[in-house]
Amino acid sequence: MKKIILGFLIFWFNFSLLHAGSFYHQPPSTVLQGEKLRLELQSMDFDGALLYPTVYYRSLGEFDFHALPMENDGYLFYAEIPTNRLNPGKVQYYFAMQGPTGQPYTFPEGAPYSNYYEIEILPANQRTPIKKIEVNLISPEEDEVLEPDEVFLAFSIPLDIEHPEKWTYRITIDGVDHSSRLQTEGHVIYFTPSSVRSGSHTVSFKVYNPDGILVGHKQFQFRISDMPSKNNAFSYKGSLFLDNRTQTIARNNLNYTRSGLRLNLNYRKFQLDTRLMLNSNESADRQPLNIYSARLKYQFSYKYYLYLWGGDVFPNYDPLVLQGRRIRGLSVGLTSKFFNFDYTQGQSLRAIEGQTAADDPARIIRRGTYAQKFVSLRPQLNFGSHFSWALNLVNGRDDPASIQYGGNPKEYLVVGSSLDINLHNRRIVIHGSAQASIKNVDATGEIDFDTLATTLDLSESEKNMAERIINIFTKPGFLTLTPGLAPLPTFAFNVAARFNYFNNSLSIMYKKIDADYYTPGNPFLLKDISGIFINDYLRFFNNRIFMNIFYNVYQTSESQGIAKTSSKDIGASISLMPQSNLPSVSLTYINYKRQNDVTEEDSLFIPEDNATQSIGLSGTYQFFAGKIRNTVSVSVNHFLRDDVYKISQSQYNLFTVGLRNYFPFKLVSRFTYSKSASEFGAMDVKTTNDIVRYTIGLEYIIDNFVGNSQLKPFVNGNFQTIENSTLSRTYKRQNFAAGLYLRTKRLGNLSLRFDYINYGNFRDYKDTILSTRYELFF
Repeated sequence: MKKIILGFLIFWFNFSLLHAGSFYHQPPSTVLQGEKLRLELQSMDFDGALLYPTVYYRSLGEFDFHALPMENDGYLFYAEIPTNRLNPGKVQYYFAMQGPTGQPYTFPEGAPYSNYYEIEILPANQRTPIKKIEVNLISPEEDEVLEPDEVFLAFSIPLDIEHPEKWTYRITIDGVDHSSRLQTEGHVIYFTPSSVRSGSHTVSFKVYNPDGILVGHKQFQFRISDMPSKNNAFSYKGSLFLDNRTQTIARNNLNYTRSGLRLNLNYRKFQLDTRLMLNSNESADRQPLNIYSARLKYQFSYKYYLYLWGGDVFPNYDPLVLQGRRIRGLSVGLTSKFFNFDYTQGQSLRAIEGQTAADDPARIIRRGTYAQKFVSLRPQLNFGSHFSWALNLVNGRDDPASIQYGGNPKEYLVVGSSLDINLHNRRIVIHGSAQASIKNVDATGEIDFDTLATTLDLSESEKNMAERIINIFTKPGFLTLTPGLAPLPTFAFNVAARFNYFNNSLSIMYKKIDADYYTPGNPFLLKDISGIFINDYLRFFNNRIFMNIFYNVYQTSESQGIAKTSSKDIGASISLMPQSNLPSVSLTYINYKRQNDVTEEDSLFIPEDNATQSIGLSGTYQFFAGKIRNTVSVSVNHFLRDDVYKISQSQYNLFTVGLRNYFPFKLVSRFTYSKSASEFGAMDVKTTNDIVRYTIGLEYIIDNFVGNSQLKPFVNGNFQTIENSTLSRTYKRQNFAAGLYLRTKRLGNLSLRFDYINYGNFRDYKDTILSTRYELFF
């Protein structure tokens, strides 16, 4: 009983690790200046749509990152960075995106604060030393304090520069590119922002000569007064897209259309961010697919504001409490120097009626989903910039009157605390959380407390504790005293720290989540788990060697007796990226070990007594054959599951070799050969599956197709030969894809892709997929 009381009162720590699935990225070894740098990010097992995938890059020594949206080619995301405006030398970059509910992710994890990739830009030829120029700042003065309606940025370049109109100028304010709005008059370049929020701002102004080489750079800061602006200027920016997909898969036809609009409006200290997403498959008998929201901010200063958020809102408290859940309702809050506050109220589940049998209306053949009313509250105290402490409350309640044919209506309540500490410029970061969950699995009928305590067989001390809890939370209506109420809480907590020193990012976390813990703010939270998770990411020799080590010791299914499974995961990877004339090599080793007390005779649980090893070796090498740049990649992977129960034993081997050619006339070709061999089970129950695959692809870039537009047609072919011992035959499968991408600066981007899949003599299917997408940024 003391453990329950202490657990309910003490605040633990939590570390929020965002996970978007598994990604693979192989950094290019080098690229010649003037060529396009193609960066690819492969999504391996992400189970939801990624939004706004973007690559951020900068030359070594630059303060700001440049942003470039990535294109989608199935599970492959890619972007091509023009290098004519990058200095020879190292380039740092990372990837960022949003999940289906708006939560942000970066890859590698921790970017850009502790991790990023690096490549090397080589000079295209031996040039004479580039003459640098001095950029003079005309207005404002460095560190000057301005009124919001007094911002005027002006620069001058030396008068001995001939034809300055042929030079290129770029300006960013706080990392946002405004180069398209620069004005030039001879040797003076100026820019007048339509609206600038209060606070400090960093400006970066760069000058490129006609060859695209950076020859001048000026960076400075200025500050906007926190006093109300006298500027009546109005500004906006936004984006829209339209998707259509028509497919026939396994003789099933499907067609859907999605469209979206994002619009950000600014006027004085007011900011309105609106979002609309429509899906043609929206239906009353499923959870909402359409998204619409509007968030209005009143900004006191750069960091602090009031907000009112309506429609589909996505508040984010803590992974153990509220994260990634869409609430259709209203959210109001305050972000300030000493105090933050959020209150959200709405509906977390739509009512969907159940179904009864046609011949017997009293018999329910499908139970419906109750509308779930949702309330969350989070006050937070900030003690300087290094410490914050928050209280959390989340309540979800089924509405019994929302449908006629359903199961037992339920209620859930989570209360707890979160703590955040950061020291030494975020080199030491500690996050913590402790939460208690109370649930009611049958919120119908009425019952008195003594009867409930007798039914649950509570001891005297437990009864006293339960009565105090019920009195606190039933009076405001968070819970009701009904037969399904479990008045004693279950818990979830973890503690973690991250240390960034000496090119080393070390994360240590301990977490424990009870099996009965449940929060309506994160219904997909993994429960019934406890353990320690350690990960270390290291960089050596001027980022020529990268190393990652992890060690996890944890238990799952703790509440299931003999099914309690002990797990030990250990792994390490090392990547060598030497000079440009040498190949880059990566080596990976991982070992997963699982064990419990379940035997083969127990049909209720899955027996575990196995170890799975994974070993991988890969390498990439770039070379020139005349004017053709080539990239060769080779990888070998071996997976072995050694299981006491031979029917679960397996192994898998994969060999892949690929060649990509970049022709000087902007044709890119690629060829890949891979062979895999799989074995499942052992002896008389063993099955094998061998696959040989060839992939070919061509793409061609046509610049200035119409005006300044760029057209890129492409075609891909995938040919597989599959031998399966169970089927006792060999069959072939082909996949062909063709399409084009059209990019324009003013009219937007258009993509078109057609896929055809033939299953040969295995299935009499001829699958087709036609996808189109249009997007515009303004």
